[in-house]
Amino acid sequence: MNINFHGSAFSPEKQDNSLQWFPSLAADNDTVYVAWADERNGNYTRIMNNQPHKSGDIYLSKGNFQDGWVFDENVRINEVKGTTGHGSPSIAIDNDNLYVVWEDDRFGFEELYFTSSPKKNIKFSKDSQVVAETGSRVLPSISVLNRTVYVAMMNKNNWDIEFTEGHPVNGMYRFDKPIRVNDDPTGNWHYAPSLAVDDEINMCIAWLDARNSDYDIYFSHGIKENGIWRFSKNVRVNGDSANASQYTPSVAFENGNAYLAWYDDRNKNFDIYFSAGRLENNNWKFEKNIRVNDKVDGDQMHPVIASGDGEIFIVWEDGRDGGSDIYFSKSVMKNASLEFSKNIKVNDIKGRHYDPQIAISGASVYVVWQAEKIPYNDPVFKYEEYGADRGDIYFSQGIYDGGNWKFGRNIKVNDDLTYPFAKPDVLFLGSVIGTVILSIMLVGFLKRKNEKRK
Repeated sequence: MNINFHGSAFSPEKQDNSLQWFPSLAADNDTVYVAWADERNGNYTRIMNNQPHKSGDIYLSKGNFQDGWVFDENVRINEVKGTTGHGSPSIAIDNDNLYVVWEDDRFGFEELYFTSSPKKNIKFSKDSQVVAETGSRVLPSISVLNRTVYVAMMNKNNWDIEFTEGHPVNGMYRFDKPIRVNDDPTGNWHYAPSLAVDDEINMCIAWLDARNSDYDIYFSHGIKENGIWRFSKNVRVNGDSANASQYTPSVAFENGNAYLAWYDDRNKNFDIYFSAGRLENNNWKFEKNIRVNDKVDGDQMHPVIASGDGEIFIVWEDGRDGGSDIYFSKSVMKNASLEFSKNIKVNDIKGRHYDPQIAISGASVYVVWQAEKIPYNDPVFKYEEYGADRGDIYFSQGIYDGGNWKFGRNIKVNDDLTYPFAKPDVLFLGSVIGTVILSIMLVGFLKRKNEKRK
C-alpha cells in the first residue's frame, strides 16, 4: 500500500522526474478509482502537428479512507509498456467492475483500446480495440450501465462525433460499428465529446462544433428503439450573440434532465457557463445560460460536471489569482431560480493546476487534477512559465459541513519515485507539456482566429 501525504521528498539534485497527466475519476461507496496517462517508463517522443509530444502509459490507483486517504500501488493498465503512446483515458464503474478506454498508437495511428477489471481484485483483461475498422479515433468519453459500455469519440479522419455500445461476448467485450452523431454536412470540425447515460434506452452527447464558423456547444439525445440507437436533431446549447466561441463541454444526464457546462469568451475573458435542458413536445429546450464563476478576473476553463438527486456540481481551472487553480461550485435554488454557490478553491498547494475531474458518492464530492507544484525562478525561462515538476495527479475530498463545502488536504496519487521539485530538462520545456497544455495552446489559437473574424 502507498500512503500519499501532502508534499513529497525534496532533492537538490536534478532528477529525471516523470509526467502524469489527463486524469479520469470514478467513485462508488466511498472508494475512488483514478486513471491517468503516465510517463514514468520513458516511452518516446512523437511528432504531431509539427510539435514533439511525450507519450505515456495508462495507470490506475484505487483509493479509500483509512484514518486518512490511502491509495494503492499504481497499476499499469495497457499491456505494451513504454514503447507506444497511450493517452486520454476515460474510466467508468458499476457494482462489480471498472472499465477503461484510452487512445493508443501501437500501430502508428491513434485508435481506442478498452479493458476491464473486477473492482475487488484488480487485474485487467487483455486490451481490445473499440473500433475494428482502420481509422483514427480519439478523445473517448465512457459510461457503463448493467455491464453495457457506452463510448463517444471523435473520428480524426472526418472530424465527426461517433458513438458505440459494447457487450461482453464469451468473456470479451465486442463493440458495435460506430454511429455518426452530428447531423451537419461532412467536413466541419467537431471536438471533445462528453457522454452521459440516464437509463438503458436514453443517453446524450455534447461536443464542440464549428458548423457556424464560431465554436458552439451542440447536443444530441440518443434513444434506443428496437435495439437500434438513433440520435435526435442536434441542438445548439449556448445562447450568446455571434462572434463568441465555446469550448470543451461536459454533460450529466439524470431523470430526463440534461446538464451542461462549458467555457466561452462572450465576455472577452473565458468564463464557465451552464445550461439545463429537457425534452418538451419532442424537442430539446435549453434554459438561459448561467455564469458559474463568481469572479471575472483571469480565465476560467475546462469545467467538468456531475449530478445527483437533482443537485449539480462543477469543478474547473481558474485564473482569478493570476495562476491556475481548481475551483468548485454547487447549484442552489434562489427565488425559484437556479444559481451557483460561492466558488471554493480546492487545491491547498501552490503551483499550476489543470484538468480537474469530479465524481460524487454518498454525501461526498471527489476531485482529481494534474498539479505542477511551486514554480521556480530560472534565468532562462520566464518566472512561473513552467511548474517546478512535470506534473503529478492530486486528489481531494469535499464534504458539506452544514454551511459550506470544505475540501480536505490534497493527496498525491501517483507513486513513481521522482522528485517533484527538480527542474525540468530543456528539451522537455521545448515540447508541449501534456494534453492539457496542448488544449490551452489550441484554445489560444482558436481565440486569436476568432478575434480576426470580429
